[in-house]
Amino acid sequence: MTRRDLLSRVQRLLEWAPSDAPLARELPRPGADAAPVDPRDADVDIATLELEVESLRGAHASLEEERDSLARYVDVLTQLETLVPELTSLSDAELELLGLAMTALVLDDPAGSVVGLLETQLRQLVGDGFMFRSTDAGRTRGCLLVVARDRLPEVLGLMGADEISRVEVPEDYAHLSLHTTLVQMRARLVDLQDDLDAIRADLEALWLREAPRLRAAEHALLVLTERDAAVATASLSERTFLLRCWIRADRRRQVREQLDRDGLADVAVVNAPAGEVPGPSPVELTGRAAWSPYRRLVGFLSWPSPNGLDPTGLMAIFLPFLFGVMVGDVVYGAALAGIGWWLRHRARTHDRGGVEGGVMDDAGRVLIAGGAWAVLWGVMFGEALGSLGNMWGMPALWFYRGGPEALEPLLLFAVALGWSHIVLGLTLGLVTALRRGDRHRTLEVGGTLAVLLGATAAIAAAILNAPSWVTLAALVPAVVGLVATSSVHGPIGALLGPLELIGTVGNVLSYLRVAAVGLASVYLANVANELATELPLLIGLFVAVLLHLLNLGLAAFSPMVQALRLHYVEFFSKFHDGEGQAFQPLGAHGALNPRALLTPPRDRPLGPLLTPTFDPVGVPPHGTTNGVRIADATHER
Repeated sequence: MTRRDLLSRVQRLLEWAPSDAPLARELPRPGADAAPVDPRDADVDIATLELEVESLRGAHASLEEERDSLARYVDVLTQLETLVPELTSLSDAELELLGLAMTALVLDDPAGSVVGLLETQLRQLVGDGFMFRSTDAGRTRGCLLVVARDRLPEVLGLMGADEISRVEVPEDYAHLSLHTTLVQMRARLVDLQDDLDAIRADLEALWLREAPRLRAAEHALLVLTERDAAVATASLSERTFLLRCWIRADRRRQVREQLDRDGLADVAVVNAPAGEVPGPSPVELTGRAAWSPYRRLVGFLSWPSPNGLDPTGLMAIFLPFLFGVMVGDVVYGAALAGIGWWLRHRARTHDRGGVEGGVMDDAGRVLIAGGAWAVLWGVMFGEALGSLGNMWGMPALWFYRGGPEALEPLLLFAVALGWSHIVLGLTLGLVTALRRGDRHRTLEVGGTLAVLLGATAAIAAAILNAPSWVTLAALVPAVVGLVATSSVHGPIGALLGPLELIGTVGNVLSYLRVAAVGLASVYLANVANELATELPLLIGLFVAVLLHLLNLGLAAFSPMVQALRLHYVEFFSKFHDGEGQAFQPLGAHGALNPRALLTPPRDRPLGPLLTPTFDPVGVPPHGTTNGVRIADATHER
């Protein structure tokens, strides 16, 4: 079994943590700066643990299936129990003493015809010696039949028709009366719930005991598999090895100094020729520390190519801005900023390392920035909990969005915002195409930009009643741009060029969602405020608080999703090719003790599935010459 297979088994065990055992799932992962971990110290017998977990989970699933099945039977039989209470309450012995037999049926009878047909056939078979009751009309009907015990076999033979199906209760309850069946099923449901609770407690105790060692094993195996992948890329000879890899160009000296400190002064570090680099050049996004949360959002879509533009800074500027415009409320913005601060504080307080802590901290920073912009736009719109700010005399520095005259300026602002964002994206796309010398892309993006600018200038000239020659002059770049955009598509350019321009106009109009989401938030807040005044005091206050909390929850998600969509679909598509790959340096998961990797295993027994193979692959024999070649052309954006 390979280390990678073992790693996937360990990670699968970690993913099986029970939902009610958060401590097992939230244990911090060892970070890159953690102390060296020797995998031989993580003495976990994975096979035994897998068997124990699968046994408990299998038993839990089996009991859940039985519980759900019995619950369905109880629901059907309970409905039948109310049809003839004086008979359904009789026990088996009482029914036998009376010479009666009772059976329950389920009929697939949406039209109501099967019930009448069955009753007719029963009357022909046993005359008046039966009692038949059914539930109300519906897709399926529950029916209760009581007959003389000696006529039961004949009646059951009548049940073989295709349109009639009996309730197939479990075999343990097949020959019991309805009353006894329900009593025993309900008692069994209680026992099943107790058994399920006991298994869940066992699973939680198991995870609380084993999760720390599983985390340690996962960390050790991540390091070892990373080391194996690096060794696999080396070119080996009898006395030397050659390793081709990427490092950041500005850290070549640091690598050399680290090798010297490790006693590897005879390892050569040289630039590899262009033809010998291992695959496409990776990209590491750098920049201001405040941009780090947005790098994760950029990478969530795709990574920029080596010759592309890094959109992280632009997203750091525009994403909180668009979020703030849509929320646009002082109280909501302050609350969201407070939630962001709480997320960051929780990430620091609980020392959550690894991916989980990073995501929580980044989400907090994005919410703080968005909440700050929401407060600013709330001042511009004069909003605090919707109309309350306006009602309390809070002045709107621009206009109040909930007013009757606000729709037109809000829509114009959204379109202008979209136009500016798209023009910026097209400009960046044109710059990127020129830097790459891509003539096709230059004509396409440049033509689209010329059409958008020219058409906008012509519309502005017409609105301002400018002379006709000004409007015609503004249309010249639009026409030239249309020709340039159409020319790159060849013979069908006359069709595809205009369609592409229509798509760009649609991108601009897509920013109307900024106004729509903002208005929805305002109107929901206003409804909450109006209900607070119309309803009785306590009820109105409760409803208003509930609606404002709902609106706050929507404000935390809907504007963020819409702002991300505007970036990913409308903005990034103008210049971001997304063809790059992230730089993942060796040692990203931390470092094992190098000497521990090369020393023979200890004499003590180890967990059989966690014992690594301590082979000296990639390490030349003692006393020979070492050689390493490292390509140091990592691109930074």
